[in-house]
Amino acid sequence: LVYQQGSGSTWNQRGAKQVATVGQEEKRALMLVPSISASGVLLPMQAVFNGRTMVSCPSPSSARYDEAISLGYSMVYSGTRTYWSNHNTMHALTDEVIAPYFERVKMELGLPESQMSIWEIGCWSVHKSKEFMAWMKLHHPGIIVIFVPGGCT
Repeated sequence: LVYQQGSGSTWNQRGAKQVATVGQEEKRALMLVPSISASGVLLPMQAVFNGRTMVSCPSPSSARYDEAISLGYSMVYSGTRTYWSNHNTMHALTDEVIAPYFERVKMELGLPESQMSIWEIGCWSVHKSKEFMAWMKLHHPGIIVIFVPGGCT
């Protein structure tokens, strides 16, 4: 997701050879990670921002920040110069969104905690990596990860 302010207006000295549109140079990008259950429940989204600290994420004083947080949305920084999901952001997504959802549904349905859950995710290098799959087995052994075939999402 790339967003930028822009007005279609230009401002510069008369005769300048390069004139940018107002706001055109100010771009922001983020990865918005949606999760939808098989029953159609839209789970809270994770927004991944490039940067190495929380300063990279929206300020808690930003408009509607409190509303987003109260709805369960999470704002995380990638820890890198890109806004792409990585192992750390996937760990946060699993710990903060996916696993709690499965736990809540099991409780609502009266299922035992030992009931296995299936998480179907895109066929992406971070998801399929030995590192992530080993982390899942260690930290979330009750979640079976299966993959949507490449090119089908």
